[in-house]
Amino acid sequence: MPNKTLSVREDELSLWERAGRAAKDSHTTVSALVASALAHYLRATETITVRMYSSNGADRLEAFTGRWLVNAQLDSDQDPDQHKAELLRGSFGHKGASAEWRTGIAETGRGRIAVYLHHWDYFNDFPPELHVFDDLDTALHKLAGDDRIPPGVWTDARIALVRLPVVWRDI
Repeated sequence: MPNKTLSVREDELSLWERAGRAAKDSHTTVSALVASALAHYLRATETITVRMYSSNGADRLEAFTGRWLVNAQLDSDQDPDQHKAELLRGSFGHKGASAEWRTGIAETGRGRIAVYLHHWDYFNDFPPELHVFDDLDTALHKLAGDDRIPPGVWTDARIALVRLPVVWRDI
């Protein structure tokens, strides 16, 4: 069986000691706990595909691994060039400029924050935008006051980022 080596930071030692006790109590190994946690984490991510248009009418899809914090309500549909292209549908904002824009916020597989803005009239003058930030606070700071983004989505994204601790058991 191949070996894999993990580097453990000093401030994580207590976590690994807890994992050792949990593994012993569950009659399993730390390796089995880590493998199970990785499998669960990877199932929680997906390939996120968004449709992008430029003002000159060029059409493309952009994809990344991650999970939606604020779902842009993507729906699969057939596309002659892409067998399962992701097309937007669903609700937009209720009033003002945000009524014409939809916002999706995702945590990428690398832990960054992607903000996708999509206008209902994307074919003409308002191509979609995909902004990537190191963290949610930076995204909020850079896009604060952007009236295309409903204010509640930032709170929704912050709540979705909270991960409850999981105790893995081999049962």
